[in-house]
Amino acid sequence: MKIKVCGVKDAESILQASKSGADYIGLHFYEESPANVLMLPTYAGIIPDRGSLTLADIKNQPKRVGVFKDEMPQNIITRVVNFDLDIIQLNGHESPIIIRNLRSTINPDIKTNIEVWKALDPTTESYSEYEDCVDAFIINRRNEKFIQEYTGKKPFLLSGTFSENDINFIRSIRHPQFIGIDISYALDEEKDNYSMSKAMLFMEKTYALLKEN
Repeated sequence: MKIKVCGVKDAESILQASKSGADYIGLHFYEESPANVLMLPTYAGIIPDRGSLTLADIKNQPKRVGVFKDEMPQNIITRVVNFDLDIIQLNGHESPIIIRNLRSTINPDIKTNIEVWKALDPTTESYSEYEDCVDAFIINRRNEKFIQEYTGKKPFLLSGTFSENDINFIRSIRHPQFIGIDISYALDEEKDNYSMSKAMLFMEKTYALLKEN
């Protein structure tokens, strides 16, 4: 059972997530997110090319997931390099052709064995179109029908806000391709998003139970 904390913005939060047992941390790279991770200009070119996070001193880090939404491929590649991303998560309307081209550009010349995850809306997108170009799907927990009917070969994580009240729900999912949850954490608590403190409290109290699933 894997746990991803999404919307981490600073090195201290990554350290907290690491200590709490997160398997993945999600870094948002799109402007409308309140947890958007900035790039700092070095004035060496048009595209900013220095990351705003200093992560080198954090040991035993979870895998880094860069979350993008209809972003230009060159900007994704810049962040893969500067933030040493392990996984690219695409939350927009990226087509299978775009994803295949992105993968072939990055792997192996820029980074070997990088994974690509696709946030899928089952009401408008067919998972069969993406199965040959992604490594996993992100599905909103509200799509219970999809969870029951999914027959694809790629694993999926459920995304959303979770609390201790959801533990039994999570543990009841017996789908063979279900591999974990994606805890949505954002900076704006007034919009019913997770604060980092809430996310860490949830993980500390429930991580062991989820791992047993």
